[in-house]
Order: sequence, then structure tokens, then C-alpha cells
Amino acid sequence: MPESFSRRTSAATVAHTLASRFAVVGLNAVTGILTARLLAPEGRGELVAIGIWPVLVAGLTSLGLPSALVYHGRRNPAKVGELTASAMALAAIAGLVGTAIAWVILPFWLQAHPPAIINAARYCLLGTVVSTMTVVGRASWEARGDFRSSNLSQMAPPALTIVGLVGLAATGTLTSITAAAVYIGVGLPVLLWMLVALVEHHGLTRQTLRGEWGELLHYGARSYGVDLFGVLALYLDQALVVGLLSPAAMGIYAVALSLSRIINAVHAAAATLTFPAVVGYSNVALTSAIARAARLAAIAAAVIGIGVVAVGPTLVGLLYGSAYVSAGALLPLLVLQVIVSGVVYVLLQGLLAAGRPGLATMTQFVGLALGVPLFLVLVPMWGALGAAMALLLSTVIRLVLTMACYPLWLHAPVPRIWIDRTDLPDLVARASSLLRLGSTRWLRTGAAE
Repeated sequence: MPESFSRRTSAATVAHTLASRFAVVGLNAVTGILTARLLAPEGRGELVAIGIWPVLVAGLTSLGLPSALVYHGRRNPAKVGELTASAMALAAIAGLVGTAIAWVILPFWLQAHPPAIINAARYCLLGTVVSTMTVVGRASWEARGDFRSSNLSQMAPPALTIVGLVGLAATGTLTSITAAAVYIGVGLPVLLWMLVALVEHHGLTRQTLRGEWGELLHYGARSYGVDLFGVLALYLDQALVVGLLSPAAMGIYAVALSLSRIINAVHAAAATLTFPAVVGYSNVALTSAIARAARLAAIAAAVIGIGVVAVGPTLVGLLYGSAYVSAGALLPLLVLQVIVSGVVYVLLQGLLAAGRPGLATMTQFVGLALGVPLFLVLVPMWGALGAAMALLLSTVIRLVLTMACYPLWLHAPVPRIWIDRTDLPDLVARASSLLRLGSTRWLRTGAAE
């Protein structure tokens, strides 16, 4: 592991990344509460039907570029600028192709919805290119170890969304369609800021656009499945359920899903920091580091998850309104699913760092393919509860397949994801380190003032 990167992944970086992830979760929770209360379950369900597609299509057309950019950028830091320019161009092209295909397909899947909702969903697809390029720009920062800029780029959209939603509510123009326009529209200023910052740091020029396509696509084609199925793991259930449930039932399911995914921030931070840090490790050392990160993140996520389940029904009523109280019954299954899914996500970083993205792609493809029939059977039988059950079972299948890759293909031990008595003190020590760091900064700030 390069020494420079080791310094960057200090306690300060960990603390900043964790704080930013929870800030994003908090901001997204505010937007969810605003839309749920002001639009009611039916309007909230329509918002999902309209606004989910740009992020989903962007994930489907990522071509593995974010992972490829981080991998090659860490191995050859001098070429990050050229790699970024090439990845941006590829992302824009792929996003345009995906938009055109989805524009044709979308009306067939949303045929149960009114024409106005279908048309709004199609126009929101225009945000796909913005989403694909933003994810690549974020990967460029992470390849350089600049997690602060990456974190800020993730906090800006929900913050701007809150401003937009409040403005619509104050003027009496908030509907599911105008809310979706805000969600999609805030990505553009963030992308423009990102491009300006990247040009200043890398000096991106038109001559470099095609220079690294082959190198990026060679790795990206093999890691594409990780990005693809990672997005599908987050959004496939909603994409399937939105065509199987009524808008009101979809709104209740979306609220429960949003509340359960508060704990996603823990594993997202662990994966973001761990992947570039373990590139170049031996397979045995890599497996040990990845498993340790997965365990510690799972402990932290479980603590938060228990709290969410305990106060969930009351919290749903207080925050979202009495119309959503039934969402509380879905929380135990959905919280458990998020914890298991987070472990899978961290373990996948080990396969990517080992240069075996094809393995990660294969396991996620098989796991999700086996999960689709579960949705098609369980959702018509039990509605939103069936969707939660199908999501959990699909995630467990992906966990088993991912763990099996380590001994079968990396010739490393099975990652130890189960907790033993040494893990809790380890987590407490790391938490104490972060708290001491925060206290030191607070004292320094107070002294300066």
C-alpha cells in the first residue's frame, strides 16, 4: 500500500467520511419526510415511479468505469487526469444510449400509471448522463485519496433538494411531478462544480479523451457487474414493485425502505475507504483486512439497526404521519437486509482490489437472477411484506456466493464475518480514537476563537 495513501486514510479521513455519510442519510431523511407528509402515500408512490429511473439507468450503463478509475488511478497516480477525462467521455456516451433505450421501454412497465406520470418519468431520464458523469467524477477524487471532495459531492444534492422542495411547498406548487424535477435537477449544478474542480486539478484536455478507453474498459468490463448489480441490489426491488403495487402501497414501502437504509452509511463508508487501501495486498492479507472491515461495520450497523426497529413504528408515525404507520411492520426484515447487504458490499471490495472483478460480477448476477422470481411470486401474494421477504432472501444468496469466492478462486480463507470477543474491543478502540480526534479539533477550534 503506498505510504501517501496510508496517511490520507487516517483517523481524520475515517471520521470525515463517516460523518459525511450520516449527513447524507440525514439530509435524505429530511427530503423523504417532506415528500411523504406533503404528498401522502399515493403521491409518494408516484414520486418513486417518476424519479427512480435516472439513477437506475445510470447504474445499468456505468460500464464499470468508477471501479476501473479507482483501480488504475491507485496503481498509476500520474495518469489520473487522463483516465478521468476518458472515463467522463465514456460515461456520457453510455448514459445517452441508456436514456434512449429506457425512453422506449418505460411506458410499457408503467402502463398502469396515468399518462402524466409516464411522461414525467421519461423526461426525468434526461438526468441519466448527469448521474453517470457525477459518479465517475467522484471516483476520480477517491482514486487520489481526496475523500473530502467526494463526500461533499454526495452531500450537496440532498441539501439542494431540501431547498427546492421547501420552495415548492411555500409556493403551493409541490406535486409528485415537480418534486421529481427538483430531485433530478439539482444534479446539474453539482456536476458543473465537479467538472471545474477536476479541470483545475488535472488539466483535462480534449486530446486525452480517448487515450485510456482500452485500459478502462478492460477492467471495467469485468467489474461492470459489481456496479450494475450493486445498483440493482438497491433499486431492483423498487423497479419491480412499482409495477406490481398500487401507488399508495408503493409509498408505504418506500418510506419503510428509506428508514431502514439509514444504516447504509456505515458500510458505504467502510467500502469507500477499504477498496483503494487494500489494492496491492496479498490475497490472505487482503481477505483479513476486508473481513475485519465488514465485521466492524456490521457491529456498528446492527447497533443502529436495533434502535431503528425498536422506535421505528413510533418514529414513522411522528415523522411521516399516521398514513404510514403500517410501514413499521416491514422494518425488522428491511433492517436485517440492509446489514447483510452491507457485508456483501464490503466483501466485494476485496474481489475488486484483488484484480478479480469478474468473480464479483458472476456472484452478483447469479444472486440477483435467483432473487427476481422471489419478487414475482411473493409480492403478488403478500404485497409490501412479500417484497421485503424477497429482498432479504436474495441478499442472503448473494452473501453465500460472495464468501465462497475467497477460498475457491483467491485461495484465501473464508472471510470471517461472524463476531467474536476480540471484535467489540476493536470497535470500541476505533470509536474512542475518532472521539478523541473530534475532541481535539473542538478544543483547538475553541482556543483559536
